[in-house]
Amino acid sequence: MTASEIYPVAVVDGLDSAMLARTITRLFRQTIAWADRSR
Repeated sequence: MTASEIYPVAVVDGLDSAMLARTITRLFRQTIAWADRSR
């Protein structure tokens, strides 16, 4: 599983889109061990 583009959309007042982008980036950097696809 790879992601080539991340476009965060903040839909709630007070939600920082930069913080959302950092959180999503951290999630995409995790291995997918539960799918037996980790390296």
